[in-house]
Amino acid sequence: MKPIEIADELLNTVSGGAHEELKIIEAQKLKEKLDGKTVQVTLFYIVSVKEIATAIKEQLDIDIDRRSIELPEIKNTGTYHFKVKIAPGVVAAMAVMVI
Repeated sequence: MKPIEIADELLNTVSGGAHEELKIIEAQKLKEKLDGKTVQVTLFYIVSVKEIATAIKEQLDIDIDRRSIELPEIKNTGTYHFKVKIAPGVVAAMAVMVI
């Protein structure tokens, strides 16, 4: 290996750990923005995770992958609690008001 290749490999190894730490910090910041917030949706038949993700985007201006939302089955109006898995070990607790 050339000295430049070795230096690049070392930099990638070191920055990989720093990159993971940065991801965790960003996940914690996102959790702070979401934790305890309530979004509102209208009930048509059943509330889906797609509707929740859309409501979070429209009402809080935050993009959330619908696959990260853990939602109970919702078929009636009322307020329901759900979780958003942001990163391993980082989970935000939210609520949805169904009208």
